[in-house]
Amino acid sequence: MKIDRKLFEAALQIAKKGISKKADITSKTLVEIKNSGISLVGMNDGMSVITNMPPNSFVFEETEEKKFLVDPSFMMDLLKQLPKSVTEVEFDAENGLVLRYEKSEFKLETIEGADMFPMPTKKGVDENFVTIEANDLRRMVRATAFVSVRKDDSVSVGQEAMKCLAIHCAKDDIKIYAANPYLFSSCLKTHENNGADFNVLIYAEDINEAINAFQNKEIQIFADDKFMYLADDYTFISLRIVNAKELTINTTLKKIETNKDLTKVNVAKNLILGTIKRACLLSTDRKMIRILLKANKETNLLNIQGKSDRGSINEDIEAIIDGKDAEICLNGSYLLEVLNAMDCENTEIRFDAANERIPMLVKNGDDEVVTDSTYAIALLKRK
Repeated sequence: MKIDRKLFEAALQIAKKGISKKADITSKTLVEIKNSGISLVGMNDGMSVITNMPPNSFVFEETEEKKFLVDPSFMMDLLKQLPKSVTEVEFDAENGLVLRYEKSEFKLETIEGADMFPMPTKKGVDENFVTIEANDLRRMVRATAFVSVRKDDSVSVGQEAMKCLAIHCAKDDIKIYAANPYLFSSCLKTHENNGADFNVLIYAEDINEAINAFQNKEIQIFADDKFMYLADDYTFISLRIVNAKELTINTTLKKIETNKDLTKVNVAKNLILGTIKRACLLSTDRKMIRILLKANKETNLLNIQGKSDRGSINEDIEAIIDGKDAEICLNGSYLLEVLNAMDCENTEIRFDAANERIPMLVKNGDDEVVTDSTYAIALLKRK
């Protein structure tokens, strides 16, 4: 069976996203060869990946169905080390797994256990799916996933949702939420949904890995009571739904947004990002640096100050300020993370200097947006 080299490399890279870190057969990739083509399968506790070679990427003859377990990293290294002149490779599954290219061949030592590999169930796409551009979903995941706690980190009882993205598919939009003790995030995209509404919790690391398997194509999203599924013509990924109590992020953000006492600051993202980057250099561990923000309505200037044993910063940047003069303190590292994740030219900041318990709100300040991101950052007490 002859296969396009670049397409097979891409398929293998996708399948690798699903392999387990456990020292068992799920740490390998299953290669399934049959008359209809080649499938590559990866599986771990949180997700499974099935990717099929596109129909125009192989020339096959009648062959008995064969399954092999391989080390995906080794196979990828082998493919990359082939001469650049090799554009297609031939897989011979009659006597083990033999890779032929030009006038040479390489026999791969496969791993026992292919017949015991726990093949994931590939659920058929029904009428209850939502279609979205892969780039749009990728943008939404990128805008929220950085807020979530790492999957392997320990959290308090009942706080497992902090490791997740809450994904809500409704009739008119798709929303994704994430939270940690100091930072909330929300990303919304107006979207016509002809399928069924669903709300699920998915580990942020899993979906962040999964969405990168899809290129600039439309993908289908749907869910049942155990999994959320992402699929296109050639790749099918199932993500295990996390059974945890969802955090009330949406309610909290709405309360802040409807607060009429907030001071609003509209500023060019590149201006405030540059200043906050310089301010964060004052932090020795890049995790904590107290930043003071002062909004002056009369001058339309946002003053940013910071100080540590390394030095101090005091910068004024031009802004459009609506509301009362205000002064707040926050961890500049959180604001830096937020600004780095935002895909916009202008940023809108809202805060209430009279009440430090109300988080600072950061929103996309552009007139036209593809996805609307909102962040809430906990404030620090002013000294």
